[in-house]
Amino acid sequence: MTSSDWPTDETPAESTRASDVEAPNCSLSLDAVFELLSDERSRRLLYVLSDLDGTAAIDDAVEHLAASGDEPAGTSPAPAAKRCVRTALHHATVPRLTDYGVVDYDPRGGVVTLTESGDRLQPYLAVARERDRADGRSVLGGATKTEW
Repeated sequence: MTSSDWPTDETPAESTRASDVEAPNCSLSLDAVFELLSDERSRRLLYVLSDLDGTAAIDDAVEHLAASGDEPAGTSPAPAAKRCVRTALHHATVPRLTDYGVVDYDPRGGVVTLTESGDRLQPYLAVARERDRADGRSVLGGATKTEW
């Protein structure tokens, strides 16, 4: 018996076949894409970069990522929160994304930029963002974010 002979509750119109979904031309393996997106810190930095047209100063990314959403309008996140985020970005998240080739980092200018490979993650990132929202996770700042 082949897999196409197995009974299923789905009618052909209801099922989604891999051949029906167009994958973007991404230089990363599918495993690498899902490994990157499985890390909440990486995913959240990619959300920020996506929202800021692919480029962000580290200081701007820190502000977005450290925000809890509870700050009064016009105020900045707590210095301790910003320090934690900055340290994680500098020592873990940015180097990891750089190693995968999805961002470039200019340490002199303090700027992180999505690469062409990073741009090609957008379809996957859009699905991840919707899932995070559905699960009640903040997609930028927020109390439900990863401990930095």
